[in-house]
Amino acid sequence: MKAELLDIMPEIADRERAEEFSDQLENLLVEVGGIFPRADLRMRAARCIRGLLSPVSRKNGWQLAEYGGDAEPWGQQHLLDRSVWDVDALRDFTRRYVIDLDCSAA
Repeated sequence: MKAELLDIMPEIADRERAEEFSDQLENLLVEVGGIFPRADLRMRAARCIRGLLSPVSRKNGWQLAEYGGDAEPWGQQHLLDRSVWDVDALRDFTRRYVIDLDCSAA
């Protein structure tokens, strides 16, 4: 089951912008990493976020797992359903990040 990729507009695929975005994403993942108490959860969460931001056309467990290098979705399902991490802290972090981003753009 190969994940289908979306067509990306050329202006988004500009290499310099992509590298800048990649650096910003890595910094953001480091900041959010403390919310996930175990290293394996941090890595799985990072792969999940990268998958959600990827050009994969369907964002379900199978495609996200495949995009992240896993053969099956069980790890993604574990992250979202059974693993222990602070959901409220991630929500609060995301809210502050979006508000700060919106304020800096204004």
